[in-house]
Amino acid sequence: MAALVDSSTRSYPRSYQGLTASIEFQQKEQGLTARIVTERLEMVSIVHDEETLGLYAGLFNNKDVCQFYGTHQPWGTKAEAEAAEKPWTVAEKVNMWATRWQQSNPYSAFTVWNRETKAFVGHAVVGLDTEPGYAQIAGAGYPEYWQQGYGAEAMAALLEYTAAAHASGHPINGVPLQGVRATASPENTASITILQRLMVHEGSFTNSSGHPKERYVLKVEGGDRILPQVT
Repeated sequence: MAALVDSSTRSYPRSYQGLTASIEFQQKEQGLTARIVTERLEMVSIVHDEETLGLYAGLFNNKDVCQFYGTHQPWGTKAEAEAAEKPWTVAEKVNMWATRWQQSNPYSAFTVWNRETKAFVGHAVVGLDTEPGYAQIAGAGYPEYWQQGYGAEAMAALLEYTAAAHASGHPINGVPLQGVRATASPENTASITILQRLMVHEGSFTNSSGHPKERYVLKVEGGDRILPQVT
């Protein structure tokens, strides 16, 4: 297990290479930034600006995109969000993720881009699980990118990114990383297939919005399958 490193002693940029992705961290005056590059995708640490707000408003107000994500409902207006069980708006979520980067917290969100066309593909996040020491990965993309392997490519890269964040000595909520989780709706067969390939099934549960979910995990160490290594 990588030892925790005091942030003041880390040197930047820090680069890592996995089997499917290259990862780079940069410490700038305005906070930490990260970039993940795969064969077809580029993931960039999210910023809170008008362009990003517009991109995320389009993405998370798309019913097809949201059918299996979070509450399974478009995020909508502030009034609509406040009526939901887990109230948030696009601006609030983007601000939360951007603030994490500003605080040099690598467990945050990325905008996802097609490297060849430079088109906005969707969203990816390495967030905080409810259990201390665990991250949770997730993603959402436009339907025109479904069934083309982009989801599997992104999720494999997020696992390697989490390993890189751990190797950099970044704790999660103040403790060393223990593992990574991901969830999917049983009817979301494409995501279930990806997670079965990359992770270990941990169990079933019902989320706070009343939707059944399947939970998958990879631990840092001590399992038949563990978090991928990066160099």
